[in-house]
Amino acid sequence: MDIIFLEQVKVQTKLGVPEWERAVAQTVILDIEIGYDFSKACQTDAIEDTIDYGQVAARIRETLAEHSFKLVEALGEHVCQLILQEFKA
Repeated sequence: MDIIFLEQVKVQTKLGVPEWERAVAQTVILDIEIGYDFSKACQTDAIEDTIDYGQVAARIRETLAEHSFKLVEALGEHVCQLILQEFKA
């Protein structure tokens, strides 16, 4: 298993326990580690055999912009599930 790092991914989302904190989107900066088997991509040199990091970051930005979270933990779980389900990582 290999690990890729997406560092300093800036996203806009609504986050906070009190309702007033979630009234306006705020910038959240994420550092993400993704475990994935890159052995096939190393052999084929084909983007189809790996994860497109730009696409991962774009999907995270898109989905977090559409959702609101009270807890950082819930936001983190949402991001993890997105990566697991959409990118099979």
